[in-house]
Amino acid sequence: MRITQYVFFLGGGDAEMAEIRSVLCSRNMAFHDRRLSWGAKLSAYADEMGRLPDGATPVFIELIPDIPFPDGAVVIDHHGERAGRDEPTALGQVADLLDIRLNRRQQLISANDRGHIRGMEAMGATPDEIMEIRALDRKAQGVTEEDERLAQETVEKCLEIVGPSGVIIHSLTNRTSAVTDRIYGQFRHIFIYTPDGQMHYFGTGHMVGQLRKCYEKFQGTNPSAEFWFGVDLPDYGFFGTDTPLDKEEIQEMTQRKSCSHHLFMFPFTVTPKDRAADFMETVPSALGSGWLAKAFDPTAGNPGYSEYFYFHHFVRDALYSGADGDDDFPLMKYLYL
Repeated sequence: MRITQYVFFLGGGDAEMAEIRSVLCSRNMAFHDRRLSWGAKLSAYADEMGRLPDGATPVFIELIPDIPFPDGAVVIDHHGERAGRDEPTALGQVADLLDIRLNRRQQLISANDRGHIRGMEAMGATPDEIMEIRALDRKAQGVTEEDERLAQETVEKCLEIVGPSGVIIHSLTNRTSAVTDRIYGQFRHIFIYTPDGQMHYFGTGHMVGQLRKCYEKFQGTNPSAEFWFGVDLPDYGFFGTDTPLDKEEIQEMTQRKSCSHHLFMFPFTVTPKDRAADFMETVPSALGSGWLAKAFDPTAGNPGYSEYFYFHHFVRDALYSGADGDDDFPLMKYLYL
């Protein structure tokens, strides 16, 4: 049997990428690591890609494709369309690829990458474990003692409250993790302006969706504007852009309230254009871009775990899409991000 020869290409530095590097070293796997920062691009490895051994399968981890991926490449990521609470992190995807089982520390690193402190708390992490992983993450990102000092000065002097639960921060450092770690749990919406001209948001998945829609529309007239998003969607997430909103726009978004919420349920019959086709198979193409299939996974740290197992199987089928791993299923859940 032919064994696949993988060559890994590592993206921006954080605790998860450092742990992936450690896993690859322990397995004697070939990899390239240019010690890139967040926002790492595929073109950084153009030279190495040109020297790829014959028959090798390249594995690209969290690299923005500013040039095309080579044919046959394995792409590992947990941002943009591949972000989400029920989606495997990059470390989890590497573990699956290499058929290894993550230990508790690695699981905490994975939970931190998906959901920050909130993700580790959901795993039952102790305060000491959380402190250790967060310190490891900041160090791997390149946060220095000077960044830590500037972050402390930022939270003492540069916070501006907006709305009932939002804050605008004019950070004195580009390293936002040093700032957000210091104010965890204090605000629902956190907007940070950094010295490099970027804007970062940390907060609800709903706000991430609103920002995404705003910038997708903005790109129609300003195609050079860039944005990125990810983490624990649809509940929580982050959003970043090199084209910041102004203060007034942020205030409007944080104070905007829904007048009401409605759920409409009507009986109906749907016949696909191709009568020979299975209707459920036509749904993804009919929805178009922006919609993400979200089958319920009770094993993915889901807060509905206990509720799910309370119900009989036939009740689960009516409430949870794909809950029992059945692809031939009459219920589907899609989220628009």
